[in-house]
Amino acid sequence: MPQLDLVTFLPQYFWLLVTFFSFYYFIAKYFLPKISRIYILRDVLIKNNAETKQNLSNTENLEQVFLDSKNLYSKASEIGKEFTSEFLTEFPAWCNKSVNDLSEKNQDLASYYNQYIQAIADITLSREISYVILNKIELNNKLSDNLVNYNILSNYFDNNRLFI
Repeated sequence: MPQLDLVTFLPQYFWLLVTFFSFYYFIAKYFLPKISRIYILRDVLIKNNAETKQNLSNTENLEQVFLDSKNLYSKASEIGKEFTSEFLTEFPAWCNKSVNDLSEKNQDLASYYNQYIQAIADITLSREISYVILNKIELNNKLSDNLVNYNILSNYFDNNRLFI
């Protein structure tokens, strides 16, 4: 059995220790602090709930808590009304400003788009012109090669008249 082979036992043991210690380090470094924080938070919440329960056991404290919560609710509703009225007064101005900004950006984008199309047209035109010029040069080269060949052949036949 390869598991019990004495030649490969030491490397297997080494990698087993490396794997387990790295796993232990990972657990100790990342998961245990999170778990311990959760347990500490639970203990604090349980203690606070026990203290709250003892404080609320008296009816006098219960009435005071009710009044405090009522005052807190009224303050929160006033703040909410202020934010709502402020939002309703400032929202149309913000909408108009946003629409104006977008229209300006669209005009900028339109000008960029037109410049882009113009650049593509210029590039395409320059390529077409260069293509036409290169074709004419190639055609002229072929014609000049044909003329040179014609001249060479005519000179040869003129010099060596072989008539039957």
